[in-house]
Amino acid sequence: MGREGEKMISKRLITVVTVTLFTSFLLLTVTIPPFAKAATLAHLFCDPDPSTEEIDRTFTLTVNVKDLPKIYAWYMNLTWDPTILNITEVVEGPLLNQEGTKRTSFVKHINYTFGWIYFGCGLLGEPSTSQPSGSGVLAEITFIVLNRGETYIQFVDVQLWDYWYPTTLAKPYTAKDGYFKSPYYTVSIQPSLVHNGTLIADTTFNVSLSAYVENLFSWNATVSWNTTMFEMVEAFEGPFLKQGQYSTQFSFTVNQTQGTAALNGTLIEPAEPAKSTSDNPGSLAIIEFKVKILGESDITIEDTNLSNREGVTIGRRLVSGEFSNIWHDVAVQSIGVAVTNNKVALGQIVNATVVVKNVGNMNETVQVTLYANVTVADRQTASLSPGESKTLIFQWNTTGITAGAYEVKASIEPVSGEADTANNVKSYGTVTVEAPSGLPIPIEIIAAIVIIVVVAILAVFLLKKRKPPAG
Repeated sequence: MGREGEKMISKRLITVVTVTLFTSFLLLTVTIPPFAKAATLAHLFCDPDPSTEEIDRTFTLTVNVKDLPKIYAWYMNLTWDPTILNITEVVEGPLLNQEGTKRTSFVKHINYTFGWIYFGCGLLGEPSTSQPSGSGVLAEITFIVLNRGETYIQFVDVQLWDYWYPTTLAKPYTAKDGYFKSPYYTVSIQPSLVHNGTLIADTTFNVSLSAYVENLFSWNATVSWNTTMFEMVEAFEGPFLKQGQYSTQFSFTVNQTQGTAALNGTLIEPAEPAKSTSDNPGSLAIIEFKVKILGESDITIEDTNLSNREGVTIGRRLVSGEFSNIWHDVAVQSIGVAVTNNKVALGQIVNATVVVKNVGNMNETVQVTLYANVTVADRQTASLSPGESKTLIFQWNTTGITAGAYEVKASIEPVSGEADTANNVKSYGTVTVEAPSGLPIPIEIIAAIVIIVVVAILAVFLLKKRKPPAG
């Protein structure tokens, strides 16, 4: 082969190498651009975070991703403390199957003893154009709370693959472990029960929208009520979020027709998130209501969200409140017994005077009982309008009872809905029932004496009749 031939081979070799390198470069930039260029990091997290619930209750945790480049399949391992939590159910989230419009294969393996799950999902026979990106839910996990405590829900291993798996490396990512804590975080109405019979029409009362929560940066809530019972007058921000030193934004809107109020508050940077304790929940807002009529109503918390500084939802439970200005309350005001020196002879009928009153604001029918110790001496029924008093006369028949000391008292059976029953009983004190003085003579002995006397009289009469006259 001559020099010309060698030059021609060299040129062809250079051309082949150049074309091969250029083609390889194109393939790399086209097929796996995230790794040939500065890669976008997908971020994995749990929602809600932190999560919370009480023992023997379940809650659902979603495994979320955001800033996700295109993905064809994913796989991960989560771990937790199995003495605190355990899984009851795992289902695929809607991101990869795109709300059920794409075919997928979802697999899982759970170790309940050691507290971990291996699970993953991939598109099944779908083209590369089916790959989703952006943000969404990969999976939904339902946990049951076994014991109070706290545990991290950790991302031990995550792999995110594009359409060209397994020829490429997994996509890069960051992950924030979830966190669970019990006793549970709550948003509640305080006091939980407003029960006051003096809250009649045109009077007002306040309740607090309170929270037991940690790392709270912002919140919003909707409160509803029975519009026939009362209307909302005003709302004020509570001191919890401010913590005595930070600036906040607070606002609310009211719909009196529907009986709802939307409230929200947020810290203004720079500020530290608020933290309360289960024994001392923080007040988010104070709400003032004006009463219209007598009745009952729930004060319901709805559509409430708590968020940390990063805007991630904080798990919570909602505990609504109750209002009632219906007041059922009856009382024994006094009792008197017609006896001298608190003594009575056995067999005597004793009168007792009892005064009862309806101290509530509803009509009541009551049953009043007179007791001698635990024995029912007499019983009567009375109807009472609000504020009405009645005097009842009872009789205690002591015939046939055992002589001795008896506590005499009057008692009203509690009426339906009565909360305060301490005034339903009043004692007169002790009355002594005395037997007649001396030993009682049995009727048999009295009859025998009468017979003896009659026989003796007859005998004397007969003897006198038979006696002969004096000679």
